[in-house]
Amino acid sequence: MTSVHEAARGVCLAPALFSLFTMNIPIRRITRHVLLVACVVLSAACDPKPSSSDLSSAAPLKPGPVEHIDASERIEAAALIPIVDPAQHSIRRFEAEIRGAFDERKFDVLEKIAAELRTSKALFEEGSWKLKVFYDALEERFSRGQDFWLTDIQTYEAWEKAYPDSLARRIGLINLLTNYAWDARGAGYARDVTEENHRIFQARLEQAAKVFAQTRDLKEKDPCCQLVAMNIALGQGWPKEHFERLVAEAAAIAPEFWHIHPMRCYSLLPRWYGKDGDWEAYAEDASNRGEWLGDETYARMVMRMSSFHANIFRDSKASWPKTRKGLDILKAKYPASLEFPHQIARLATMGQDQALAKSAFDEIGDHFLESVWRKPERLVHFRTWARTGQW
Repeated sequence: MTSVHEAARGVCLAPALFSLFTMNIPIRRITRHVLLVACVVLSAACDPKPSSSDLSSAAPLKPGPVEHIDASERIEAAALIPIVDPAQHSIRRFEAEIRGAFDERKFDVLEKIAAELRTSKALFEEGSWKLKVFYDALEERFSRGQDFWLTDIQTYEAWEKAYPDSLARRIGLINLLTNYAWDARGAGYARDVTEENHRIFQARLEQAAKVFAQTRDLKEKDPCCQLVAMNIALGQGWPKEHFERLVAEAAAIAPEFWHIHPMRCYSLLPRWYGKDGDWEAYAEDASNRGEWLGDETYARMVMRMSSFHANIFRDSKASWPKTRKGLDILKAKYPASLEFPHQIARLATMGQDQALAKSAFDEIGDHFLESVWRKPERLVHFRTWARTGQW
């Protein structure tokens, strides 16, 4: 289990940056791109080079998507047509409305929306909970400068005066304080962080933990409360059983709140609370619980965890057959979303299901969805394998 104390001994913080970038700590989109670059650089710097004994004893890798992009593929990539999932348009409009109400201190509007979403459990076109995006939107500040952090803290203080028992305010504040802690901590190794910045990091996380403790006494419940608290748990190095309690509580509030399970998988990576095979075992177990949406949730967990593997079906114990079943469910359940045909093409290629991959690529044509592929050359490279069987 990685803790703040382990980080103080020089443990790489690239995993924490990946948590900020990919999971539920919402940040400005331009900052996400900066963090992603930092994650890649730190990961490369942190991973020790294998010794000759490591290389000689390693099991041979199965064939997978090795990205040697040739000239013809680059030309094909340049001809792709960028598209945006309609769900993202809806999410961005909703985020703008929520953040606008926050900036204008329309706390009555925010309270009403949060209460309605807890009851309705409304979803966006790709299945994301609007309630989760509500809290993400509160963190969509224009800048990460100190003035903006302090202005938001003052806004939360005004919200508290207007609604002292508000659960929504507390969840938003937990998010802010956790992000503010990492802003003080920075992206580097612990040895490069000043004593004062480390003290501020710990103090802000402790503030967030105190706010979370206050939610225990409220009658109103919200699964996003446990979700944002998981980021405190990661930063402070809470015991594994405390993390499991957060998951159980969120699932008890709303069993179909699928966002909790990819986060749980992330926490079970060896860099945090688990060992090799742990997140896959959790995903298998969670998918066998019908109230947690079964294979649908399994596919979402694999989609999330694929960010941490070059080829998730080669480099982990994830099941392609279960993932395929889940993707089929998601595509049928959310036909307005463009994400799932692209995810099927990507993951079927990794799973070496050439027939399905070819069919999926035929369906998406020359459209490029950046949120799935990141780079157009990757789409073309995977498509080449689907069509020819050759990398």
